[in-house]
Amino acid sequence: MAIIGCPHCGKPTSSKAKACQSCGELLGAENGANTARNAARARRERLRRATSQAVLATLLGVSGGLWLLLGDAPRHSDTARIIALVMLLGGLAWYLYLRIRLWFYRHR
Repeated sequence: MAIIGCPHCGKPTSSKAKACQSCGELLGAENGANTARNAARARRERLRRATSQAVLATLLGVSGGLWLLLGDAPRHSDTARIIALVMLLGGLAWYLYLRIRLWFYRHR
């Protein structure tokens, strides 16, 4: 008997156990319910990651737009203006890409 890490929660459990004592995940051979549960968990994780990235994209775009509109550096420097525009347009493009990706994740 060896102590292994649960593939779901990572907590130590016996290699002879049929299920993890911490999370209840079945160990060993995959069955239909376990496979479906893992697929649903992976889908939720993809949605969570894409949503977090959409928030970051929004922050990037808004900060670039505010810097361009309210900051002093873009008025005095062409380099700062280009950086602010790249932030604004890059954040907007990234946000639109992620929203389309989220729509496909939810409607599959």
